[in-house]
Amino acid sequence: MNLTICLSAAFLILSHAAFCMPIRGQVKAGNKGLSHVVITDGINFTQTDTKGNFLLDTDQEARFVYLLTPDGYVADYRSGTPEFYLPLDPEKEDYIFQLTETGKRSHHILLAIADVQTKTDEQFQRFQTQSIPDLQEMIASYPPATPVTGISLGDIVWDHFEHFPVYKKEMARLKIPFYPVIGNHDHDKEILSDKASAHTYEKYFGPAYYAFQLGKVYCIVLDNILYEGNKKYTEALTEEQIQWVGQLLKYLPENAPILIATHSPFYYADRGIIPGGEELFGILKNHPVSLISGHTHLNSNHEIKPGIIEHNIGAICGTWWTADENRDGTPNGYDVFEITGSEIEWFYKSVGHERNWQFKVFPRGTVKEKPNSVIAKVWNWDKKWQVKWYEDGAAKGAMQRFNGYDPDYLEYVGRLKTEKYTQPQESFFYFEATPSEKAREIEIEVTDRFGHIFPRQKVVLLPDK
Repeated sequence: MNLTICLSAAFLILSHAAFCMPIRGQVKAGNKGLSHVVITDGINFTQTDTKGNFLLDTDQEARFVYLLTPDGYVADYRSGTPEFYLPLDPEKEDYIFQLTETGKRSHHILLAIADVQTKTDEQFQRFQTQSIPDLQEMIASYPPATPVTGISLGDIVWDHFEHFPVYKKEMARLKIPFYPVIGNHDHDKEILSDKASAHTYEKYFGPAYYAFQLGKVYCIVLDNILYEGNKKYTEALTEEQIQWVGQLLKYLPENAPILIATHSPFYYADRGIIPGGEELFGILKNHPVSLISGHTHLNSNHEIKPGIIEHNIGAICGTWWTADENRDGTPNGYDVFEITGSEIEWFYKSVGHERNWQFKVFPRGTVKEKPNSVIAKVWNWDKKWQVKWYEDGAAKGAMQRFNGYDPDYLEYVGRLKTEKYTQPQESFFYFEATPSEKAREIEIEVTDRFGHIFPRQKVVLLPDK
């Protein structure tokens, strides 16, 4: 009996050794070794010692060794993406990570763009000449000492991988670390395996799930696209990633704010939370959680569970570079998250407009179903916003919210033959007010959940006598 147990134990030890590749390495900033940096291969974890050295048994299926980029440091991003990872090589045992010290700050900015999704050179030119300059202006609007980071929430390209290197070249122009997320169109449609279909993405951007730190906030990037080949996929989280997050949390402070970035949203109104989502939220129950995603080419901010807000961000390409709006009427744009300590505020930045441009007003008669109403479109609205109206200077209270279609996008679709996937999408962020017959002027005032009051917009109904 004892002999059997001993043989079984020996077999397990030998099996583990056969399926693991031990590696060693160091994390440095200049000549200084960095302690307590979290190292992973996507399955196993370790931390650096006081001199920045580490040992890690890597899994046989692991393709990278990488680190959780610690606060106050950044990996080289001159290529257009932060190189916080190193490919695993059976012939190599030593892995050296060189970080740059940026200094710890209490205030951070995160720019979150979704669905660049270029397929043609003409589309990429719009990204290059419209989106990139807007991002540059936004970065420059903050004091030079403010750390600004970016993240691209998947569908970096539209199945055309020749745009990966030119995308990286454009992101390098921003001169900030801009992290990637893998989307369904970033997989190789010719390959029928989820992991294998990510090979080109991994060549240019590294692992599909990882983490980095911005002050007190920990940003965790996950891949919730299970690719089946030929553009078919399921939106879900793998058990491997859920377990990885569970292991990662052991290295993070209790109650630390977590920001999860994925391509596809976790929640859909018609089918609820995607597979694996509830399990993930369960292990994150002691942490404040924010979710950011893209994929839908729509914009919303919903509390999908108590204490968990999902920002499903409108596409920077809008309706696939055909118009200046997404299908729901959200202008082409991106989210800006302003992080101060553990607190996060956000706003939507429309490309080509000032940051205070947060709503648009349509005159009476624009919406045929509401011919007597003035309409406001407030694309980043949530339940803590206020939308008020004034008639000839007199306060009239809150406007009435309704579900509707964007008049601008309806007019655009009416002029052109469009694909099925670009058809208008009804949304919830439209508001109406019906002026009196004698009203001469209507003003609309919008206040966001953080108390920011945006410039009033005016509609003249009757000219002055």
